[in-house]
Amino acid sequence: MSNQLAKIFAMQDLIGDAPAVPMPVRQHFGPHVYIREIFMPAGTLVVGKMHRTEHFNILTQGVVRLINPDDTISEVRAGDVFISKPGVKKVLYIVEDTRWLTVHPTDTVDTKELEAELIVPEEEIRDDKGNLLVDEATVKRLLGVD
Repeated sequence: MSNQLAKIFAMQDLIGDAPAVPMPVRQHFGPHVYIREIFMPAGTLVVGKMHRTEHFNILTQGVVRLINPDDTISEVRAGDVFISKPGVKKVLYIVEDTRWLTVHPTDTVDTKELEAELIVPEEEIRDDKGNLLVDEATVKRLLGVD
């Protein structure tokens, strides 16, 4: 896991200085559920945040190439639904304009609290010089999984 995580952060660092591309986010709340909807324009490379929780992913529009944990590439299309496990940090190439929803079971409605509940802060994963602070056991501890 740490080797792939190092590669993902290297990619994130490479694109970090590129101009930000607008990616509008809409948030939806319902009983025991939070849905985050993001629009990502074609031609962009996106490195997501590491999630603490298992959650659904639903593509309602577009085509995306996704780097898998085994370094293979999958194509995900509008209509696809899949589950992400805790500890996943995705790298996406947006082939066509894409609308992506993540569905999280929660009763939290405050966005700052949601961030703390759902996302592993980067400073828990690597130091200020970019060095990984974690191995697989540490990631599992951070996520509260065995």
